[in-house]
Amino acid sequence: MICKNCGAEFQDNARNCPFCGADNFEQSLKEHQDTLNDSNRKAHFWNSLPERLARKGQRAIVLGLIIFLAVAAIVAVVGVSVSKVNAKREYEKQMQAVEELETLYQDKDYEGVARRYRELELGYQSKFEKYQETTILDGYYHSAKDTMEQDIQNAKLQQADIYLYNQLNWFDLLEQCTVYEKEGYLYDEEEMVSFYREKAMTALQEQLHLPGPAIALILEECQQIQDYDEKEEYRESLQKLLYDSIMKEGE
Repeated sequence: MICKNCGAEFQDNARNCPFCGADNFEQSLKEHQDTLNDSNRKAHFWNSLPERLARKGQRAIVLGLIIFLAVAAIVAVVGVSVSKVNAKREYEKQMQAVEELETLYQDKDYEGVARRYRELELGYQSKFEKYQETTILDGYYHSAKDTMEQDIQNAKLQQADIYLYNQLNWFDLLEQCTVYEKEGYLYDEEEMVSFYREKAMTALQEQLHLPGPAIALILEECQQIQDYDEKEEYRESLQKLLYDSIMKEGE
């Protein structure tokens, strides 16, 4: 059974969702139907007795049925009220998250947006799309940035290979920036994309000594390669060229 209020999964025969307390209307309906069927069976039994005794038994059945339906109605009303309260609380929580993230976004604290978005562990919602894009770009940014402080001139051969491979993640960041640009900046994220694009360009120019035209050419070639294995081969060949270039500079 999937809860219609919070979307959680629980046992079909449970009367309420164990996560948000919403009423399981299907189970309630089944119980009501079972009660009605039982009442019909009892009515048939009393009809087979003498008329006086039958009337007495039928009155008891009707009274019991009225009481049961009244209790069921109260339970249903309470269940709906609880569901509405939980839905309102979830909505308020989401709006508070949007307000908090938007404040960071307007302050151009994009790394703060990504960090807070991960902490909140928000599920997919269209209202969070802009912040999700920021978090994706920030992930690419940090996967390359974390290796920038290594001294490539003093590194061993194997360490240099790893360093260069990680530095090629800057092109992954540039590719993702280009994707949002081609989509037409659906969420007015042009300034945010420019922030991360500038970070990547600066790192490639300063860390790998690549001029702007060379970066543009490599990025264009990367975007034309769709097959994963072919892209890995291209990265490896580019990695070797960069390594040879750096080693020549150090001689």
